[in-house]
Parts: sequence; C-alpha cells; structure tokens
Amino acid sequence: MAVIGNVAASRYHELVASSLRQVEVQSGAQWSLGDAALEIEPMREWGCHPRVPEDGQSVEEGADPAVIAAIRPVIEHMAEAHNSHACQ
Repeated sequence: MAVIGNVAASRYHELVASSLRQVEVQSGAQWSLGDAALEIEPMREWGCHPRVPEDGQSVEEGADPAVIAAIRPVIEHMAEAHNSHACQ
C-alpha cells in the first residue's frame, strides 16, 4: 500500500479533494462579501472620500460606533500607506 506522508495514498487524495472544495467555498464567500460591500459602498476615485447623496446615509453613519472606532486606525493606516496624493 502506498503511503504519502503519514497516510495511505487513497486517504491523501481524499484529504486533498476535501481541502480543494473548502478553498473553493471560502473563495466564493470572499467574492460574495466583496460584491455585497461594493453594492453598499461603490468604489470611488483613488484617495477620495465617498460622496453620499443628500438624502442618503453613509456606511459610517449607519454602522455601530464601536465597530467604526475599532477599525478606523486600520483604515487610516492603510490609507496613509497607499494614498500618495490628495483628492482634488
């Protein structure tokens, strides 16, 4: 009986197939989350602040203040690291 690592070759192939299915599911979930996020807050010009309709509400206004406070430092760090020019 062939052995790969510490398992039989047949078990190895089962584990690889299962892992590939899990990666496919995870990848699909990430794309779905990204699509939902873009529907909520579409992308804008590089480094620019979102334009919220006068009768609308920004994502930040609709979110839990504790969540915004927790993620704001990360967002600001990313913006500083990646935006080298100001919005006109």
